[in-house]
Amino acid sequence: MNSLFLILKDWQILLLIPALSLLGLLLASWLIRFLEKRHVAFDYDADVIDTATGNTISGAFVILSFSFVLVMGNADRFEADASREASQIHVLDRMLSLDSSTNALALRHDLLAYTESVSREEWPILGNDSNPGRGNPATAASLDRFLDGIKKLQSDDGTRSQLFPAIVRQGGGVIESRDLRLLNASTHLPSLFWIVNIVSLAVVIIVSALRLLQPSLSRVIVIVVQVIIINMLFSAVLILDNPFKGQTRIMTQPLERVILKIREGVDDGPAPGNPAKGSLLPQR
Repeated sequence: MNSLFLILKDWQILLLIPALSLLGLLLASWLIRFLEKRHVAFDYDADVIDTATGNTISGAFVILSFSFVLVMGNADRFEADASREASQIHVLDRMLSLDSSTNALALRHDLLAYTESVSREEWPILGNDSNPGRGNPATAASLDRFLDGIKKLQSDDGTRSQLFPAIVRQGGGVIESRDLRLLNASTHLPSLFWIVNIVSLAVVIIVSALRLLQPSLSRVIVIVVQVIIINMLFSAVLILDNPFKGQTRIMTQPLERVILKIREGVDDGPAPGNPAKGSLLPQR
């Protein structure tokens, strides 16, 4: 599934699946007519076929609409979680900025490095089939380095900062947000939903092909339009069920804005230690 989003754009997926369904409808119609010419017995009843066509198309619409509501709700929730994660990082940076100690300044550089790693190293691999819910090791190491720095946070006179408990709590919130993002990236519709959706589409194509045994211009147009709409809805469900892939994926703009704000807030002088990979500022 991941390779599909690497090869095709969202609009191409939105057109490809209906095109394949129409090809399937054409093949099914040809096969039914071929069997009919081979004197395979068909007890064709137009009323029964009309009723079956309407029922199967309505059922497919209901199933796909329910799936669409689920994936749309997940996508909105995941986007809100991503914005909340960026907000938590920004609040944590503001807390550190209120602490004028040297250690707090070094921690702001570490926090900047972690945020850059999330945006530029970890985010592009979210949702990959080869990395379900595990994240980027370099980003995890950057977060661990920042958390180790919190443990050592103290004022220049050797006492604990009054903000220390709040900083620890906020740091815990950042950890929870990252874990939630990794969980969201590996969350999809259950396999049972996809089985039901695919089976319903196959039944729609077969029943529609039976209905085309007695074709008319209006009947062909109506059936083709219905099949296209149903499969476009299926394509939309497929795209939205992968909110961290494709053109409509959840973007990193909130994190990028936080990166700019942190960078503007820290001093020009480098923090002690070695720079972290992917960071534009030195690391402690």
